[in-house]
Amino acid sequence: MRFLVLAAALTLPVAAFAAGDNDWNPPKPTDTTKTCKGKRVWDEEKGRCVRPKQSSLNQDGLFDAVRELAYAGRNEDAQAVLAAMSDQSAARVLTYWGFTPSQAGQPVPCQCLL
Repeated sequence: MRFLVLAAALTLPVAAFAAGDNDWNPPKPTDTTKTCKGKRVWDEEKGRCVRPKQSSLNQDGLFDAVRELAYAGRNEDAQAVLAAMSDQSAARVLTYWGFTPSQAGQPVPCQCLL
């Protein structure tokens, strides 16, 4: 019972802050969700879909792609972009490491909540 209460208490703040950057509205679809399939993001410089680690996107651009993919229900794709981000201890990265599995109905990994 304690576990369920703890899990609920920890999940609510993650969901509350999942929108990031004080924007509570879902992101507008871009070519990342309209054109790219699988674990790819739209790279404006290259004019095509690429793997996140091969993109010319900076950390903010990658995070925007994470957020867009997560809100589109493409949680595994969002996690692939998260994995490409250089600062894995950044609050927004940790938030989405918690948000994406919870959106898919999976348990939140413990390391996300430390």
